This record gives sequence, structure tokens and C-alpha cells, in this order.
Amino acid sequence: MTALAAPTRPVAATVAVFGAATALAAVPGWLLTPVHPALAAAYPFASAAPLVGALAVLVLRRPAALAVVTDLGGPVGRRAWRRVLLAGLAGLAVVLGLIQARTFLDWGLVPLELVVLPAPLAVVAAITLVAVTAQEIGWRGVLAPTLRARFGEPAAAAVTGCAWTAWALPGLAVLGGAQVVLLAIALVGFSVVIERLQGRLPGGRLLVAIAFRWVLAMGLLVFGDEEAGNVFALAVLAGVGALAAAIAWWGAPALDRYATAADRRTRP
Repeated sequence: MTALAAPTRPVAATVAVFGAATALAAVPGWLLTPVHPALAAAYPFASAAPLVGALAVLVLRRPAALAVVTDLGGPVGRRAWRRVLLAGLAGLAVVLGLIQARTFLDWGLVPLELVVLPAPLAVVAAITLVAVTAQEIGWRGVLAPTLRARFGEPAAAAVTGCAWTAWALPGLAVLGGAQVVLLAIALVGFSVVIERLQGRLPGGRLLVAIAFRWVLAMGLLVFGDEEAGNVFALAVLAGVGALAAAIAWWGAPALDRYATAADRRTRP
């Protein structure tokens, strides 16, 4: 056994357990959404498959699951809360970018008619927060840290983004090769953004991911129609996701330096 293979085996086992449990939990969505298209729009809010994957890792690969427990119970200081705020603003910037791009290209917006919501918008926002939290415990609480510790940030973002894409596909009303590629570009890009926003935080990393995802999800719910499988809408989403990833990748070092300097100024 080589030196490379030894530490890789626990990582592979953890990823395999997470992937298998998440896939099995997502099977009902894969089977039901083509039969009942109305379920496709609700799929991102109803499927907690990533949380099931995280729980499977907690049971079967307990040492590997300590990352999420440590993060949830770790210190959340000023630096973490600043990143949470920044993540929310980044999600808002992505939504505004989508709106501006579609307006500029004259592809139009399809704002959600609030009267069609099954509950008041505040209730839908709370449900979305719960759903996003459940999903992020799996994606950024277990899968991404496991991959990052062994392979680094780029690989963690790429693999997590691809897994996120595979999970999200039942939420598209029309599914084809173009839709898969464009959605993958967008979600890998957003995974890069989350990775870079999290930086080197000792605690609160999961809160950063949840803040970004929640604002983004609410923006897409109100202003987007990507779930219809429209290629043009997904192309805009992919373009904005790629641009956001590039900005986050090149801007994160400066952000880390600023955060370190701010921490030093606020120390007693």
C-alpha cells in the first residue's frame, strides 16, 4: 500500500456512505416527479436526502462526522458573523446579477405570483430555511469538509457541486444534456463561492453556507424559472455562477487579509 492510498481509503469510504445514502433517499424524487410534474417545483424544498446522507455517515463513519458536530458547536465570533452577513449579501448579488442579465438580454423575468404560494411568503421563507439547513448539513457539513481535508478546496467544490447537481435534477421539468451541463456549471460555481466565503473560519462555516443558499433560493423562487428546464434561463444561471466563482476565487485572499487585520484591531 502506498502512502497516498492509506489516507485516501477512509475518505473514499465516507464519500461512498454519504453518496449511497443520499442517492437512496433521493430515489422517491426521481421516480415521482416525472409522474407528478407538480412535485418538481416542490422537490428542492421537500427532499432532505443530503441530511439522510449525513446521518448515515454519523452512524457508519462516526469519526468522519465529527467535522459537522465540531463546526456546529465551534466558536462563532465576530469574524464568522461578518462572513455570514457577507454570504447573504453575496447571494443577493447573484440574484441581482441574474435579474440584470436577463433584463439586458431581453429574455424577460417570470416573477412568481405570490397568490399561488401554498402559504404566506414569510412561512415559505421559513420552510426554505429549514430545507436549506437540512441540505447544507450534508453538502457543506459532511461531504465538502471530507473532500477538502484530503484533496483541497478546488476538488471539494467541484465534487460537491456535481453531487448537488445530480440531486437537483429531478427538480427540472425538462431534462436534457444541455440542462445537465448548464446546471452543473452553475452549482459548481456556487460551491466555489461558498468554499471561498468560508475561508479559514474555525467555526460557523455551515452558517455561511446556509446564509448564501437561503438568500439564493428565495431569489430564485421569486424571480427565477430555472426549474422549468428553460435552456436560456439555465444559461444565465451558469454564466452568473461562473462569474461569481471567478470573483470569489480571486477575491478571497484579499478578504482573508482584511478579516485578519480586523480581528487584530478588535482584540483587547
